Amino acid sequence: MKRSQQRLGELGGLIDRNGEVVKEGSTLVESVGLAMQDIVDNIGRVSALMDEVSHASEEQTLAIDQVSVALGQMDEVTQQNAALVEQIATASASLKDQARDLATSVRFFKVGKGASLSPDASQPPLVSAPRALDHTPAEQPEAGSPHRLDAPKRKPKSAGDEDNWESF
Repeated sequence: MKRSQQRLGELGGLIDRNGEVVKEGSTLVESVGLAMQDIVDNIGRVSALMDEVSHASEEQTLAIDQVSVALGQMDEVTQQNAALVEQIATASASLKDQARDLATSVRFFKVGKGASLSPDASQPPLVSAPRALDHTPAEQPEAGSPHRLDAPKRKPKSAGDEDNWESF
């Protein structure tokens, strides 16, 4: 019996120890349950943050597309402006040439009493003086006098000339 009592005491100690181990296991299971719940909650928060990042990324993509369109429009307007600048530069050069030619042409005419613009001897005239309408040669100016265009000689009118409007 002593042996049985000894064994019974050992069994009681094992049962007590087993009870303590079960309590510790139960406590660990509770803490693992709480940790798992925290993990699930954190996964939910991470998922919400990922959704926000995805939405922000889509908005950024749309904004970048809008910027790209705006840059394309700005490039097009810049190219149009460059073309206009080229046209203006060409027109300006043409007007400058025309003004120079006109100034050269005007030098041949007497412009007022005693005032005249004589041609610049260093530049040949770009336009010759016009001829009279009746196609007779213009009178040549005397040497040393300012160039002067004489009025065209007119034919005397006859009674039938008014009906023939094609002749001048």
